[in-house]
Amino acid sequence: HPFLTSSYLGHSGGSYGVNNNNIRIKRRPSSHFEMEINECPPQKLARRVFTNSRERWRQQNVNGAFSELRKLIPTHPPDKKLSKNEILRLAVKYINFLVTLLNDQAQRLE
Repeated sequence: HPFLTSSYLGHSGGSYGVNNNNIRIKRRPSSHFEMEINECPPQKLARRVFTNSRERWRQQNVNGAFSELRKLIPTHPPDKKLSKNEILRLAVKYINFLVTLLNDQAQRLE
């Protein structure tokens, strides 16, 4: 996996340091995640990278679906920002409204 061979992991997964006039200064990992990368076996790290990537893709997919659903819900103003919760609740109300409208029209035609 490209992530495993990238410079993001540091020099062969070891400690980070700066050589300046033969003085080596070790830097503490800046995050809990970075500490885990240094201590994590390559197979486990590869699985985590894959899992994180898959979760990112899944979340983007869900967000895309919410975005498409949002376009179908009439609001005023039309570009009003809505939370996911609001999108779902308004979608249910709008669907119920449309069902009622169709039922009313069907009754008039009878």
